[in-house]
Amino acid sequence: MFLNFGRFFGFGFQSKMDTLLKQDNLTLETILNEEDILAELKNSSSGKFADFIISHPIEYKKMIDYITNDITDQQSDKNTCIKYPFYISEILGSENEKLINFLFEKQGDTSQEEIQNPLDDHPTESQPQDFQNENEQLRNKLLPDLLFLLENDSILITSAGYFAKIISAIIHKRGFDFWDYLKQNPETISNLFKHIGIRHITEIFEKLIILDTCQEEHDERLYIQERQQLIARLLKYLNGQSHSNTIITNICETFIEIYKRALMSLDGMIVLRELLLSVEKPQFFMNLAIKTQNSAVYNLLNIQYEFNLKMSQLEDKHYEIDFSTFYKPILDASTAALTQQDIFKGSFQTTYGAIIKPLGDSKLSLLQLIIQLISKQELAIIIEKGQIFQQVINLVIAYSTNNQLHILFHKMVETIVDSKNDHLHELFFQDTNFLDFLINNNGSEERAKKHGYKGILTKITNYINSTYQQHQIIQSAILNSENKWKNYMEQLKPINDIEQSWLLGVNPRFRGEQINVDSYSPPLQWPEQLGSEYKSINNPSSETNENQQESKEDNSNHNQNEEIQQQADQFDSEVAQIEKQEAMEGDDVPVKEENIEQEEESQPQNHELQIVDSPIYVEAVQIELENEQIPEQTLEIKQEQQIQQEQVEQLQEKVEQQQQQQQQQQEQEQEEAQELQQQEKLGQEEQIQEPQNILQEQPKLEQQQNQEQIQVEQQEIQSKIEANESQEQLKQNNEPPHEA
Repeated sequence: MFLNFGRFFGFGFQSKMDTLLKQDNLTLETILNEEDILAELKNSSSGKFADFIISHPIEYKKMIDYITNDITDQQSDKNTCIKYPFYISEILGSENEKLINFLFEKQGDTSQEEIQNPLDDHPTESQPQDFQNENEQLRNKLLPDLLFLLENDSILITSAGYFAKIISAIIHKRGFDFWDYLKQNPETISNLFKHIGIRHITEIFEKLIILDTCQEEHDERLYIQERQQLIARLLKYLNGQSHSNTIITNICETFIEIYKRALMSLDGMIVLRELLLSVEKPQFFMNLAIKTQNSAVYNLLNIQYEFNLKMSQLEDKHYEIDFSTFYKPILDASTAALTQQDIFKGSFQTTYGAIIKPLGDSKLSLLQLIIQLISKQELAIIIEKGQIFQQVINLVIAYSTNNQLHILFHKMVETIVDSKNDHLHELFFQDTNFLDFLINNNGSEERAKKHGYKGILTKITNYINSTYQQHQIIQSAILNSENKWKNYMEQLKPINDIEQSWLLGVNPRFRGEQINVDSYSPPLQWPEQLGSEYKSINNPSSETNENQQESKEDNSNHNQNEEIQQQADQFDSEVAQIEKQEAMEGDDVPVKEENIEQEEESQPQNHELQIVDSPIYVEAVQIELENEQIPEQTLEIKQEQQIQQEQVEQLQEKVEQQQQQQQQQQEQEQEEAQELQQQEKLGQEEQIQEPQNILQEQPKLEQQQNQEQIQVEQQEIQSKIEANESQEQLKQNNEPPHEA
C-alpha cells in the first residue's frame, strides 16, 4: 500500500495552485475547473490565488459577474449557472483579506512588495502607466458592480444568499469603509429595502446595525446616527407593510437577532445597547401583533422585555425603565389577544374524525410573555381582574391535546404560586375558582374520559397540595372547599402511588447520584425490606443516616480485617518459632526405637517438628486457631455440617456406582445387539436361532420350576393340615364324656 506522506504531513507536496500558475494565459475558469480546488483556495493557497486575481483585475470582474448575472436560460452551462457562483461565494465569504481590501484600496496605496508574483516570491516588474490606469478603473467598479444586483426588480433566492454571504464578509473585515460607501451612495440602502421580502437581504441590515467589524474603532467613524436612522426606517417600514406577513417576519427576526447579540455582551456593546433604547415602546409592537397575528412580533416582545430587564439591573441610573408604564397596555390587551380568532389558521380533520382549529404559535408566544410579566412584582400589582387567567384556562380545556400549551400553563401556575403575591393569588384562586376547576376536570369521572390535559392537572394538583400551607389565601381556598379537596386527593392517591413509585420498588439510579424529584411530588412508599437505602430521596435527613450507616459498615469491615490480620501475624510468629527450634535442635542425637513412645508423650513438640513443613499441618493449625475464637455453638454447627457433607458424599458415591453399573449393562446389551446384527449380515441363521431358542426356553424352564415349587409347598401345607386334623380327633377321643 502506498502512503502519500506529502499529503498528510505537508512536506514534499506541491499545491495544485502552484502547478496552475506555471501555465501561460491562466484564467479564472481554468482554476475553478480544477478538481478539488475549492478547499485549497480557501485555506493554503488563498494568498496565492488573491495575488493572481489582484494582478489581473479583469479576472476579479469575472468573479463579480458570475454572482450578479441573472441566468434564466436553463440550457446554459452548469458551471456558469451553479459551480462558478458557488465557488466564488465561498472564496469571498471566507473573508480573504487581500481580495476584500482590494475593493477599497487603490493600486497605488498598496506597496509593490505586498503584491508579488504568486509563483516566485520576487517583486513584479513595474507596469506601464496606462495598464495601471485601466486596472484602477476596473478596481473602482468592482464594488458598484457587486451592488448593482440590488437594482434588479427581483432576485433569485440563491443569488441573494451568495450576495449576502459576500457582503457579510465585507462588513466583518471593512465595516466602517462599507458604511462610508453607503453614506456616499444612499441609493444602495433604498435598493436593499426593495428586496426586504428576502430573509438574506434583511440579514445585511442586521450586520449593518450590529457592525461587528475587525477594523479599529474611531469615535468619528462609529456611524451612530446612520445606524439610528436605519432602525427608524425599518420600524416605519414595519408599520407600513403590516399586510405582508413575510416582511413582518423578516424585520422582526432581524430585531430579535440584534437583541440577542446585545444580550450576549451587554457590557461590551455599549453603542448597540444605546441604539436599541431608541426602538419603539412595547405598545407599538403589541398593536402590530394584534393586527397581524404574527408570532414573530410576540417573540420580539419577549426578547425586548428581557433586554429592558437586564438594562434596569445595571448600576447606571441612566437606564432606569418604568415597567408599569411600558407594559400595562400589554397586560390590558392580552385578554382580547387570547380570544382573538386567528384568520391565518384553517381547521383540519384529525384521524379520529374530530375537526380542530390550530391554536397557533402566536398565542403560545403571548402566553410566554404573560408569564414573564407576572413574574415581576411591579407588574403583578397592575392586573385588576383575573379574566386573563380565565382565558388561559379556557384555552387549556379547548385544546386538550396541545402539549406545549399545557407546559406553559403549568409554568404559569408555578409562577403565580411562587410569586407570594396575595393580590395575584386572589385573582387566580378566587376569581377563577381554580380549585373547583381542578376537581371538576380531573376527578375520577373526568379522568375516565382520558382528556389530554389530565397529566398536567395532576402535576399542578400535587404542587399546590405540597405548598398551600405556605400561602394563606391558597390555604383558605382549600378550607372553603370543605371535603371536596380531600376527596379529590384521595381519588388521585392510586395514580400517584403508581406514577411516583419505582418499578419493583428499586431505584435504578446509583444510590449516591443526585435524583431529580419534584418538591411537590408525593412521598415515595418504599418496601420495608429495602430499609432506608432507597428512602433518601424525600427524607432530608436520609443522607446523614446513609453516611452513618456506611461509616458503621466501614468500621465493622475494618475491625474484621484487623482480626484476620492479627490471626495471620500470630500464625506467622508461631511458624517462625518452630523453624528456629528446628534449626537449634538439628544437631541432636536421634531417638532410640525403644523410647519413642515415652519421648512422644513427654515432648509432643518433637512430633510437630517432624511434620511442620507439611501442608496438612498448616491447615490443622489454621483450623485450631479458628476454632479457638469460635464459640462452642458454632463448633457444633460445623461438626453437624461436616457429618451432613460426609453423608451427602456417600450418597453421591452410591449413585455414581449405580450409574456406572447401568452404563456397563447398557454397553453389554449394545455389544450383544451388534453381534446379532453382524451375524444376520453374514447369513449365519443357525447360530442366531440357537441362542434365540435358548433365550425362549429359559423363561419356560423358570416357569416350570416355579410351578413345581408351588406344588411342593401346597403338598406340605395339605400334609400339615391333615396332621393337625388327626391330632384334634385324637384329643376328642381321649376326653371323658360330660355329665348330664
